[in-house]
Amino acid sequence: LLESRPGTAFIIDNVFGEFSDDRLEPLVDRFPNLILLRSFSKAFGLAGLRIGFMLSSSENIRALGNGISPFRVPILSQRAALAALEDRPHLERTRTFLRTEFARISRALGAAALRRTNLPFFLFDAGDSVAVRAALLDRGIAVTDASSFKGLDPRFARVSIGTAEQNDRFLETAPAVLAGPF
Repeated sequence: LLESRPGTAFIIDNVFGEFSDDRLEPLVDRFPNLILLRSFSKAFGLAGLRIGFMLSSSENIRALGNGISPFRVPILSQRAALAALEDRPHLERTRTFLRTEFARISRALGAAALRRTNLPFFLFDAGDSVAVRAALLDRGIAVTDASSFKGLDPRFARVSIGTAEQNDRFLETAPAVLAGPF
């Protein structure tokens, strides 16, 4: 699409880009119609600072910069983002932890674990995602009912990878809940 529609701007929400081994950044140099949106909220853990960035051609950045609000990002957020960019070992530890925990949870759920991704969450077959979400929530565990996600049906739920302790609690609780009744 990028090649066939050079006059069309393509904006890709790439906020989980740090979790992927498939790098989209090199495409920015090849396609001036590409805009990648990135965030410090996910892999860098700076969600409360509400800071992100855009990768694109200098022409796109200049054009979009003309429409930016005069209320700039606070200096504290800027400094935290710069420090996060410099702390590559922390990012690699985070990526390693998430991969390890993803594999552990996927193995424990077995056939219910549906999608392997590089993201810090995955879909699983809950049977009845609304009921499973409510039952898990009653036990202090939050999962997302994915039945409203386009292309999915009411069976699917999404679980995020948390701390090792949170993941342990999910793994201790989820099998009994998935076995029902709710």
